[in-house]
Amino acid sequence: MSEESVCKTTGKTRTDWFALLDAAGARGWLHKRTAQWLHDQGLIDSGWWRQSVTVEYEKARGLRVHGESSAGGFQLGATRTLNVTPDAAWAFLVSRQGLRAWLGDTKALPLEKGRRYVTADLTEGEVRPVEPGRKLRLTRRPAVRSSPSRSNCT
Repeated sequence: MSEESVCKTTGKTRTDWFALLDAAGARGWLHKRTAQWLHDQGLIDSGWWRQSVTVEYEKARGLRVHGESSAGGFQLGATRTLNVTPDAAWAFLVSRQGLRAWLGDTKALPLEKGRRYVTADLTEGEVRPVEPGRKLRLTRRPAVRSSPSRSNCT
């Protein structure tokens, strides 16, 4: 987002927001508290803009790096255009062969939010939001890791 759009929409520049948040002590706050403070002070009405200013502040102050979520994990994404229909792509991704290609050896993936799965190499995870034919998000924790990663198919 441009500096012009930040200023036009919120009434302040990034520099102004960062100085205000520094003065309030936000360097020591968690993400949720910073966004809530902006709301409670009546400074930014839009939830989207509160989140945006908070994330930009965290990046500027070294509290968050590119790709890091507010929960402290990281999100990765990849896009590839294929010459197949969306229905064919979905059918492959949730087939045994497709699951093996992106998750490892597993018999099935329960396509219901909150359902858990385990692969042959003891990788485990949980299905997150599912919109059949359109979106599938899940966590993935290889047996050697202590915290989950997330996978998305959109």
